[in-house]
Order: sequence, then structure tokens, then C-alpha cells
Amino acid sequence: MSHLEIYGGDSGSAIVHRIDDDVRGSLRLLSVSTFLQMLHAEYSGLRDAARFQHGKFNSRRLKRMRDAVLGIAHSTESCPVMAI
Repeated sequence: MSHLEIYGGDSGSAIVHRIDDDVRGSLRLLSVSTFLQMLHAEYSGLRDAARFQHGKFNSRRLKRMRDAVLGIAHSTESCPVMAI
């Protein structure tokens, strides 16, 4: 039994389907990795700004900081790549 049986045998289209599955998996991993790097950079910027401005926040700055952190959380839960 060939390892291409689940793709329809040893035909050319089975090979193409196997490669397609492998490429899609690799692209998914790459996109998740890139997304997480972006979130890490954004979170680090917020953390550093908070550390620098510690004790100097007014209500408007606190709201902006809260909205930014909530935006990051929303991005991670609604990302279509994360759902795959």
C-alpha cells in the first residue's frame, strides 16, 4: 500500500494533493509564527510604555492602554489562522 493511497493512489494528482497539503501546513505555521511575533512586539511596546510612564497616567492614557491590550486579546481570539 502506497503512502499516497489517501490521496487517490500514485497518480500525478495524488502527488500534487500531497504537496498541496504539506505547503498549506507550512504556510499555516509560518503565518501563526509571524502573527505571534507581531503580537509580542506590540505587547512589548505597550509594556515598555507603561513602565516608562508609571505613575504618570491620566484616565485618557489608561483607556488607550486598556483598549490596546484588549485589541491584542481580540486579535488572537478572532484570527482565522488560529482557528485552523
